[in-house]
Amino acid sequence: MLSAEVKANIDALSPEEITYELNLGAKSRFQGEKFAYLQTRSAHLAEQKTDNEKAADNAQRLREYRLTSISTIVAIICSVTSLVLGGGWYQEHEKSRRAEIEANQRLVADYLQPIATLLSDNKVIFEELRSPPYVEPGWGILESYLIKIRRDGVAVHALMKKRIDTLVSNNEAIITLLSKYAAYAKTRDFQAEATKYRDHAIRYNDRWKSLLEIYAADGDFPTAALVFPDGFPAAVQAEIDVRQDGI
Repeated sequence: MLSAEVKANIDALSPEEITYELNLGAKSRFQGEKFAYLQTRSAHLAEQKTDNEKAADNAQRLREYRLTSISTIVAIICSVTSLVLGGGWYQEHEKSRRAEIEANQRLVADYLQPIATLLSDNKVIFEELRSPPYVEPGWGILESYLIKIRRDGVAVHALMKKRIDTLVSNNEAIITLLSKYAAYAKTRDFQAEATKYRDHAIRYNDRWKSLLEIYAADGDFPTAALVFPDGFPAAVQAEIDVRQDGI
């Protein structure tokens, strides 16, 4: 039986020294029970090394699992944050878009569409008054009315006067709507044509309002005829289209 001192000497050997002695076999300085203990010690160290390697491997796997878990949690947090922030941005975007749509709808309904309707009504009246029996050959509407009441009397042409009153009233309504909408105009064409129309409508209305004074004084209108800005109705429709495109 080996003494404690012999076992201690063998236990003190490094794994490399034990392997060296085992490889010497019969030439090893450890023979008999000592050699057998040497083999046992080698097996024990090998088993211990395996256990240590397993423990290290398990520790590494645990670290990797933790890192993977942390990365997954961070990714989830980022995704949730992105969704929350993105959802908030989308809600603000939709809120702003709805407000813009409502503003466009309101501007079209309150100003542009009424202007278009009044222009359409005036076109019908204008074409009616420019046709027989209202128009005098070679004269405009107001000039024709002045000629008629001088020739036939005011009462005879009451219907023509009523139609001209409507035309002038529509002009005034359009001027008012243009003044209210001016700050919201989007297209340069609309702005330019609206200015032309406003100037035309004011001059036309002034001529009509001065007609009775001219009639009483047995006078005539200035020879310069007013020219209707033909581009204005199309500019109004284009402005409506721009607003509705935003809807």
